[in-house]
Amino acid sequence: MEHPYEEVKRFDWIRGYQTGGKSLIWGRQCYRWNELDFEANAKEGIGVDWPIRYKDLGPWYDYVERFVGVSGEKLGLKQLPDG
Repeated sequence: MEHPYEEVKRFDWIRGYQTGGKSLIWGRQCYRWNELDFEANAKEGIGVDWPIRYKDLGPWYDYVERFVGVSGEKLGLKQLPDG
């Protein structure tokens, strides 16, 4: 059996067999971490502080989002960087 399940009530589901990963299934929505995410450990005094900050990854986020076709909006929210 290719998909071993019993459908008791109707339930439409899709199993993706694509090349490119789960970002295609997520509607190409992959959110950036923000500056607060990188500073949380240091501010809260737990874990290990990140050796990099958002400003270090910003250009790479730009590159990867264009490369894989991630969509986004410019909302100007500090907690959700524009993508």
